[in-house]
Amino acid sequence: MKIILFTFFVSFYAPAISQTINISDYNKTIYTTRFTKKSKAKAFYAEIPPWVIKDGQYHYFFTTNFTACWSSTWSLGNPINEIKELGSKKDLGPKWILTAANWWQKFYPPAVLENPLYPNNQQWQTDYWRRNYNGIFCAHIITLSNTRNKILFAVSHGENKNEKQDSYFYQNTVRPSFTINPGDATTFSGMSNGSYKDCREAYFGFLNGSWVAYDTTGKWSNEYLNDIGPIAWPSAGYVNTDNTQASTGLRHPSSIVNDNYIYIFVKDESNDGTGGIKLIRCLLDSILKPNCFETWSAIQTWVPSLPKGFSKNLCGNFFSSRGPKNTPVFPNNRNTIRFSVAKFKNTNQFIGVEQYNDEQDNNHSKLAFRFSQDLIHWSDRVNFFNNTEHNWDDMPLKYPIFLSADGTSNTEVDKDQFYVIGTSGNNSVSRLLFSSNIAHPVLSK
Repeated sequence: MKIILFTFFVSFYAPAISQTINISDYNKTIYTTRFTKKSKAKAFYAEIPPWVIKDGQYHYFFTTNFTACWSSTWSLGNPINEIKELGSKKDLGPKWILTAANWWQKFYPPAVLENPLYPNNQQWQTDYWRRNYNGIFCAHIITLSNTRNKILFAVSHGENKNEKQDSYFYQNTVRPSFTINPGDATTFSGMSNGSYKDCREAYFGFLNGSWVAYDTTGKWSNEYLNDIGPIAWPSAGYVNTDNTQASTGLRHPSSIVNDNYIYIFVKDESNDGTGGIKLIRCLLDSILKPNCFETWSAIQTWVPSLPKGFSKNLCGNFFSSRGPKNTPVFPNNRNTIRFSVAKFKNTNQFIGVEQYNDEQDNNHSKLAFRFSQDLIHWSDRVNFFNNTEHNWDDMPLKYPIFLSADGTSNTEVDKDQFYVIGTSGNNSVSRLLFSSNIAHPVLSK
C-alpha cells in the first residue's frame, strides 16, 4: 500500500513538521439519520451537527437560531440509516436552553420587542451578540478546581444582522447605517428562491459563552443557560471609523479541552487580511471570566482575546475597536467554513477536520484532515471527501465535527474507528465512518 508522506512549513514562526497518514488504511461508509418530532414536542432543527454530552444518557444539542437539548439512551453512533422521532415520554425534551433575542417559540414583531413593557426588551436592546441568532456549537463538562463544582460550559455562535423572518424585518445594531429596504432583498438576510441567504454587508458573527450548573440527574438539560457574552473579538473589529464594514465577525466555533484549558477554533472574517482560523483558549478555572480568554499570536505567544476594557454591558461601545493581533493556525484562507478537532485516544496526536470551498475546483465544498501535536502547528490538508453538490442545502457533512465510534464524544476518538459527522438538510445528520482495515496482531499474555 502507498504511504502518503506530507512535509510542510507553517509560516515563519513554525518548526518543520512531518506527518504520515495512509488514507487507504480505512474503509469509509456513510450513514444518515433524519430527525422528526411528535406533534406536541417542542421545535428543534439540526442546522449544524448536534454536539453530545454523555453521562447516564446522551444529551444532544440541536442548533439553529436557538438550541434545543434532547436527552435519551439512544446513540448517534449506531452504524445504520434511520429516522429518529423525538418527543417520546421515555426521553427528556427537546427543551429550549438558548436562543436569539427575537425568538421564543416564535418570532416577535419588532414593535413588540422595542416596547419597554416587553419583559425581554432590555435583552433585545443591549444583547448585541445574540440579536438574531444564538446557538450552541460545542459544550463541555468542566470541574472548577477552586470549588469542585461542575458546570456545563457552552460555546455558541451569535449573529446580529439585517434579517427578514416571516413578515418581520429586524434591523442590525452593529452597523445601523446600513438600513433595510423591504423592497430590496439585497439589504437583508432571509429566504430567497427556496434557500436562506445572508446579506454580508449587514451581517456580524459573535463568539459567545454560556453555562449552567451541572449534575448527573440531567436537570441541567432543562434549564436556560447563563449568558457571559462575547469571549473573543475579530482582529479588525466590526466596523471602521468611517462606518464601513471591518469584518463579518467570528463564526462557526469548535472546541476541545486539553491540559486544564479549553481551546476554541473559530473563523475570523476580518476584511483587512488579518483573518483566518484563530485559536482561543482559557484556563478552566477562569472560564466564567470573559477577559481571561486569550488568543494565540506568533509574535507574542498569547494575548487577550477581547479589547482592553471590554465588558458585555459596554459591548456597543467597542464595534469600531480592533481586536487582538493574533495569528491564524494555518495560512489564512477565507474559504474555510469550519475547523474542528479531536484527540486520538492514548496518544499526543490531534486530528482536525476542515470544510472548505475549493476555488480551484468550481468552488466545490471539500473536507480535509489536518494533524498536530500541539494544537497550534498543523499539517497541510489531506483531502478525503469531495462534494459535487452545488446546492448548499442538499450537501452532506456540512459544518463537520468528530464523533467517537460509540457515540460518546466529539473530541476523543479511537484511531482505528471514528466518525466525521455533519448535516445534510431536511433535519438530517450524515456520518462518515472511518474503520481501519489493518489487522492488528494479538499480543500473547
